[in-house]
Amino acid sequence: RADIVGVLAAHGARLSACVRAARGRGELAGSNVRLLVDWVITPGGEVGDPQLHSPDEPLSAALTTCVQATLSACRFTPSQVGAPVHNYPLSTL
Repeated sequence: RADIVGVLAAHGARLSACVRAARGRGELAGSNVRLLVDWVITPGGEVGDPQLHSPDEPLSAALTTCVQATLSACRFTPSQVGAPVHNYPLSTL
């Protein structure tokens, strides 16, 4: 978990910029929208299949694409068999 927190914190400015841009375009209705991400840490430490979702409202394609691109740039400690990460809240950044 510490590795995940550290890597995402290093990309926090880019992730925050995605959210700010979506808010600026009026794509997020409320200020308390929960944003959750799922992905798999591949055996090589890359991000596989990043997905953004919210239990609160549908998300725009632009926001989803921005977050997915940012997550895809992340590199984690390699996992021998791959490690799924589910419902990681972006608010922890």
